[in-house]
Amino acid sequence: AIGIDLGTTNTAAAQQVGDLPKIVDFQGERTTRSAVAFTEGGDRVIVGNEGTGYLELDPEATFESVKRDMGTDTTYEVPTDGYTMTEHTPETVSALVLRKVLDTAEASLGTRPDEAVVTVPADFPEPARRATERAAEYAGVDVLRLLPEPSAACAAYGLRERDDPIETVLVYDLGGGTFDVSVVEIVPEADLYEVQGTDGRQRLGGDDFDERLLEHVAEEFEAETGIDVRESHQERERVRQAVKSAKHTLSNASE
Repeated sequence: AIGIDLGTTNTAAAQQVGDLPKIVDFQGERTTRSAVAFTEGGDRVIVGNEGTGYLELDPEATFESVKRDMGTDTTYEVPTDGYTMTEHTPETVSALVLRKVLDTAEASLGTRPDEAVVTVPADFPEPARRATERAAEYAGVDVLRLLPEPSAACAAYGLRERDDPIETVLVYDLGGGTFDVSVVEIVPEADLYEVQGTDGRQRLGGDDFDERLLEHVAEEFEAETGIDVRESHQERERVRQAVKSAKHTLSNASE
């Protein structure tokens, strides 16, 4: 079995080896982007970190943040030639990400996992949960359990094993697409975490910060030059990648 954090922006996975988890290595990285690019008329599929490179080249055939659409009727159309379109769903795109995780895990760990524990937001709607299970089924792995992300966070930080016992913890989870705050009760004698309450926004995260920054830069640029870069899908994505890079730089810079 393998544990998978199928995230809005990035996906990570680990397998327990002895008493410790072994993180799946994605070409030197601990995570891979939850991105899928359909290139060459849909004949070639590029998944993960490599797929994000096609956002500027072919943004209409590159998909990210599909987790926010899980459990909905959303479809993504990919032009296969000049006359026809192929439809994909959030489940089928997520399945491609999960399949990459399984392929990488097999190469990294020496065996292909056939069962998985997959983390989901604590307040993930039931249709989104079922969609996540279908995506795993399409990828060829059985879901042992959908684990609430706040419980996974508490387990990752080993809060049950502390010398000074903690009974209740607030988990603040701000990701690429969602924002959740959960109150989790720790029950050492039962060896479990119980989510007592959660609240948040299904569509509030790094993607939304990027969109707001993009709008700000586009408005400033249009005021200075009279050119609206948002009219071109390709130019819009170039600006998005630029503001995202600036945001990342500010994570390590003071100004």
